[in-house]
Amino acid sequence: MYHLYSILVKPKYNKKYVMAINESSKIYLGSPFKHYCLTDDPDEFIGTDIIPIDVRDHDLEGWWFKLLLFKPGLCEDGAKCIFFDLDSKILKPIDEMLQFGDKLIIGQNPSKITHKSLVNTHLRKKTLGMYFTILNSSIMMWTGGNHHDLYEKFMSSSEEYMIKYFGNDEFITFEYPDGYEILDMKWIFNSTSLVDSVFSLKMSDEEIIQMLTKS
Repeated sequence: MYHLYSILVKPKYNKKYVMAINESSKIYLGSPFKHYCLTDDPDEFIGTDIIPIDVRDHDLEGWWFKLLLFKPGLCEDGAKCIFFDLDSKILKPIDEMLQFGDKLIIGQNPSKITHKSLVNTHLRKKTLGMYFTILNSSIMMWTGGNHHDLYEKFMSSSEEYMIKYFGNDEFITFEYPDGYEILDMKWIFNSTSLVDSVFSLKMSDEEIIQMLTKS
């Protein structure tokens, strides 16, 4: 069984996005899954597996909450864990794309640099105040029980890292270089991978409504 994770921290998104990920996964995941949602508003959900977040305890914002996925005890050891951003759009069956092993599998962004050697050599050149990184954590896959060290490293100096890096993708790139592998670009919707693409990095409000109308 897959363990599917979502993160809902208001006000950017709402429960409809969580429901849309759940419904599309019912269509495009070929095996049973259990859907968990980390959220700061558990009262909004009924009949959903909720992992409450108290934002006052963590003092995080936006994408930094993703690092809570690697907190010891959150994911069952050995579980096949999948994370999608709430505005991700699943386009077709995703089972062939899924990978689980010792390393964190993370997406990449076709709008950013596309040569992994630049990341592997820890290029720390900045542009517009940001480090170069091709990582995009709109999708992540990992084996439960792994990557506790990623969480612990971040939490050891979270304020420092949130000042140093623009987001969690940069943090993973430069502070966890041996712990991840990049998902093949062919699975991500872009102009050069129309045949194999199984998900898009963004899903509009209109598409969310359409998905829920179908369900």
